[in-house]
Amino acid sequence: MSVSHDEAVGSSAAQRTWRAAYTVVVTGAVVVGLAACSPAGGAAEVDVPGVAAEVALLAPDEPDAAPDVLDPVPPAGTVELVPGPFDDRLVVNHPALVDERVTATVDVVSDVSELLALELDVAWYDGDGALLGSTREVVDPDVAEDFHTEGGIVGLPIEVAAPGAVTARLSIPVLVNE
Repeated sequence: MSVSHDEAVGSSAAQRTWRAAYTVVVTGAVVVGLAACSPAGGAAEVDVPGVAAEVALLAPDEPDAAPDVLDPVPPAGTVELVPGPFDDRLVVNHPALVDERVTATVDVVSDVSELLALELDVAWYDGDGALLGSTREVVDPDVAEDFHTEGGIVGLPIEVAAPGAVTARLSIPVLVNE
């Protein structure tokens, strides 16, 4: 019986995202290291954010599909935070479902560098737990910069439309810092 490479090493979206994030970190470290080794008097100019952004494109384009039905059905107004590969690097504060919008604030305090990419997957459901819709939202890094402090990014507001939602799920599949 033969096993494909993807089956042997695992190919879930979380694993692909983790590998992509790891690649970004390693690539950034190599680029910075090479820049530090440039000859005296001729310092190399390296576009680290540009290189990191190019590597971030390796992240999966398609999110894992949201479940068609939630079982058990969470209480009305619930926003479930789906565990992901960046749980140790960020905090989602006060997730709520208000006026058919998923809202929260996000803190990225594990790294005080500039935010290059942050993506949210949001799925919303009716009162019976049936999927009504889902979307992937990309946070504008320029907006995130307004919330950059000495301790990282603090209080970045999140707001995603969820028409007809009674409950929702929120996950963060992409997080890239400079």
